[in-house]
Amino acid sequence: MPEQFVRWYDQDPLLSRAFAAMQQLPLDVLLIMAKLLLTTEEGVKLDQKRSSQLRSLGVDRTVGLIKSKQRNRWYDKDPLLHRAVNFIYVCNPTMRHILAEQLNSLINAYDLYLDTCQSKGKSVDLRDVENLFQYVYQRNFESLEESPE
Repeated sequence: MPEQFVRWYDQDPLLSRAFAAMQQLPLDVLLIMAKLLLTTEEGVKLDQKRSSQLRSLGVDRTVGLIKSKQRNRWYDKDPLLHRAVNFIYVCNPTMRHILAEQLNSLINAYDLYLDTCQSKGKSVDLRDVENLFQYVYQRNFESLEESPE
């Protein structure tokens, strides 16, 4: 029996669920999420610089990044979104899972916001979405810092 192809993000069920939900979101909302992820990328780069513990990506991830230049996937259509997803791709499994939790929290918050807008007959305001996402994202990372290892 031939080996079945499994996308890298399907290896973590939480990340797989987040990516499936993200495919249904409007591009404007995805770009707000991407900007938040990229602020995390900057923090990770700074931590890596401080600790000087840069690690090799490995052959599979390097090949994946090269293939990503073909821009055939749903998240490759926008350069900012492409960069944010590639950031998740190169993270270690622990960080990927943390980011998957973040993405799912943002998606849940957006769904609640959307339901509220619809029930009140209001249109979605991207400034509200951005403020909501920043709040949820920050609160989640604060709770990670407070939780004992």
